[in-house]
Amino acid sequence: MIESVIFDMDGLIINSEPLWEDAMIAMFKEYDISVSRKELLNVKGFRVDEAIVYINNLKRCSNSLLAEQQKLTIKNITTLIKEKGEALPGVLSTINYCKIKNIPIAIASSSLYEVIDATISRLNLNNHFNVVYSAQDEERGKPHPGIFISTAKKMDVNISNCIIFEDSVNGVIAARAAGAIAVAVPDSSHFDNPQFSIAHHKLKSMEEAITIINSYKK
Repeated sequence: MIESVIFDMDGLIINSEPLWEDAMIAMFKEYDISVSRKELLNVKGFRVDEAIVYINNLKRCSNSLLAEQQKLTIKNITTLIKEKGEALPGVLSTINYCKIKNIPIAIASSSLYEVIDATISRLNLNNHFNVVYSAQDEERGKPHPGIFISTAKKMDVNISNCIIFEDSVNGVIAARAAGAIAVAVPDSSHFDNPQFSIAHHKLKSMEEAITIINSYKK
């Protein structure tokens, strides 16, 4: 019996992954660091600070300006979300379905609350979620399972009875490690990535999500 549904945000609820790439590339350019979209795939699902550290280390650059780099990245991404952010197919209908069926729902995102708030506002989803939680309150971000374990505790539900929808490999790893039902919803360009085989289910889009939820309601 499903007690709750937990949603990742970036690339799952909103089409923000390309926007994050733009924000990161623009930020690193300010520091004369060239970063490709392919290199940024390695940090998909990471917290912004952990992503920046990863790229700085990859490029053999200092992390002494991490706070400054993070601030600029957050400024870039919130601006892009407010201007261009759109809900991905099937997301709003899934959220509304859960509300109608009285299934508690949460956002558990690697993004900072500033970015989460910009997304919720952009998509007119204020007051839709029982819990909104950011990995900024965790010691470690995804693929560590802490964010999902904490979210389930805040919802007062058993994590093993939670469905978690994730678009990234790191998010799916975190969901499985937390003991939840992990549902991968990869971008079409990464759908065949064998790493997603660890998920309990893999969907082509969130338009298939209600069927998965219904299969666990009995």
